[in-house]
Amino acid sequence: MSGIFWPEGTAPRAGLRDGTPWQAAAYAANWSDFGAGFATAQWRRDAAGRVWLKGLAKKAAALAIPDTILTLPAGRDVRPTTEHIFVVASFAGYAEVRVNPNGNVYLQAGGSATWTSLDGISFDPAG
Repeated sequence: MSGIFWPEGTAPRAGLRDGTPWQAAAYAANWSDFGAGFATAQWRRDAAGRVWLKGLAKKAAALAIPDTILTLPAGRDVRPTTEHIFVVASFAGYAEVRVNPNGNVYLQAGGSATWTSLDGISFDPAG
């Protein structure tokens, strides 16, 4: 017995009870980590099955809105079944970042090629 109480129907699938460690993100063309001591772009799934993103990304070319920053891997229960919208910090102020069922994490509005934060983005891939 793990000592964790999971209400009926909410326990994570076998093998995910402790979550997954942080995994490197797969950047789209011209996107990369900001560097300079800031967190690298990564994703993980916690013990409850929620997906989390973190990191500071920059683009080496002009933005083309919508602009895909990275893509989450297929087949690992980390892509949402519906589109999710988030407001994040960027060099330009704030940006609208979306995560779609194809696993694309992309800028929909605002943002900056100088830097855009992925910190705090989290979602339940089942909903």
